[in-house]
Amino acid sequence: MAKVGGAAEDRLASQSLRVLWKRLFKRSLTLIIAICIALLSVLVIPFGDIHNDVSALSRFAIGVLLGAAVAVRWYISHRDRATEKDITRVNCRKEDMPARSSEEARIKAATSAFADVLSTVDVLRFFEVFNNPATYVSRIAERVELGDETYRVKVTRTVLGAENNNVTRQLIPILSPRKNELIDKLKVTCKKELVRTLSYQETHGALLVIGEALLETVFGNVPDDLWGKLRLQIINEQPTDPGERVAIADLLKEKIEAANLTGDDVVWRDVLHNFVYGIQSTFPIIALAPSGSAIKLEIEYTETRERLEEKKIGGVRKLSELTYSHIRAAFGLARRSHIIPLTRATKARSYHFRTDAPEGMYVYYIEIGLATLQEANQTERAAIAISKRPMDPRWDAADTRGLTYVHAYGRDLDIANTASRIPYLIIELREKPPGLMFVVALLSVYLMVLTLGVGNWYDDIFSPNASQFWPTILFGVPAIVSGWLVSRFTTDAVSRLSISTLAVSSWFIVNAVVAMTIAALGLAKIITTSSWWEALIVSVTACASMAVMLVVLRARRYQRRVSGAIRK
Repeated sequence: MAKVGGAAEDRLASQSLRVLWKRLFKRSLTLIIAICIALLSVLVIPFGDIHNDVSALSRFAIGVLLGAAVAVRWYISHRDRATEKDITRVNCRKEDMPARSSEEARIKAATSAFADVLSTVDVLRFFEVFNNPATYVSRIAERVELGDETYRVKVTRTVLGAENNNVTRQLIPILSPRKNELIDKLKVTCKKELVRTLSYQETHGALLVIGEALLETVFGNVPDDLWGKLRLQIINEQPTDPGERVAIADLLKEKIEAANLTGDDVVWRDVLHNFVYGIQSTFPIIALAPSGSAIKLEIEYTETRERLEEKKIGGVRKLSELTYSHIRAAFGLARRSHIIPLTRATKARSYHFRTDAPEGMYVYYIEIGLATLQEANQTERAAIAISKRPMDPRWDAADTRGLTYVHAYGRDLDIANTASRIPYLIIELREKPPGLMFVVALLSVYLMVLTLGVGNWYDDIFSPNASQFWPTILFGVPAIVSGWLVSRFTTDAVSRLSISTLAVSSWFIVNAVVAMTIAALGLAKIITTSSWWEALIVSVTACASMAVMLVVLRARRYQRRVSGAIRK
């Protein structure tokens, strides 16, 4: 293996040292915060006369140090998140990479690479499939495994057979990720045999062939100035910046107005418009599938969770929803709301979507709709109508509220016929009752009965002549039930909890700990705990009432969802 140069080694060592110092500084801040909290706890809680010798200035200094450490630690973490938020991919430094060939050389290489594929495929069929997939893709069945940040997707495409018997393979566009986006765990099969996709160069060659053919079809020739810009956008691996996007759109509009198009040329004008839109922001993945009779392509991959922009909200609701999402993320709770744009529904004549709720959850709410697809400069994609087949559009979902799956169905939603509107699906999931809340309710009621009993016979239990088994009951029982409850909080169980379940469970555990602490102080005759015990009875009773109420209300809500009594 070749040795890294001296300059590169020095740079790597410098970067590693900076990262090391940064980590040490962050950990030191965390340690300072912990020590300050411990010192303040000792100085505030009445441990004899320990804080009589400490001046108010010292306490204030410790408090200021704690506040400063928390502020700096938060700022560093916030700065890291803000920096990482804009990183879509980790790139090497340009000076470390080999020199890139000229644009003309790369265009020539891409055209040459695709020429080898052209000899085995029907070019006209590929042209039609690329611009209007529903012409040959009769059905798409999509199955999705919902995740917090990624979805595992399995797509089955039913492709009609080719009419040209002289070709052995056909090109089928299967995905259109954004430029500079990586597709994880991609697998394409046909009849359980692996199907390869076009390489990076071959895909560029395919786009060059389609772009040139579209310009020839629309204008009767290939405008050099427009084609020169489009060729560069095709081979550019980065999305087009807004300024260049506007310049290309203006040039295209100028050419179209000068051409004075009519009839079928108007249709191909809109096809060209959408092609130009696509090459500026997406990079298609094209499968080289076998030809012949109708085939089924199975595509499996993992994609990053994508959310449509929700309606603008403000004020208290926006703050509450933001806080709610942060709390769920902080405690590792699974996402319960999924807004999924289904762009593949526009790529076939019929479309089926299926997903299952995670174990222990059920479908609480379903909503479907159509969202208008827009460019970055807010210019809508053109609505075209190439297909001559009779259209009978449909987009709906089965009412599976209260069940554990979602099934949606679309028909004749290909983008060439529906004004560029993309179907979307909103899914709300809830924890299936009774869940852990039932256990929390039972233990809360038990602790309530225990504290009420102790409160009723408080003078006898905490008298000097009290029996020796009372410490065992007061200390052991809350500790055992709290430990048993915590053991039920496995990773899977916690991930599907609601915030209210987590809050009530935490409340119960705090009550159990406080009960043991008060009992210890009372039996040791350190302090008089009667007033503390009265406050504990109020807290434990409220916690038990809350837990029982949540169990009853959730069971009732679930039963009404299953029976269909709730329709909103």
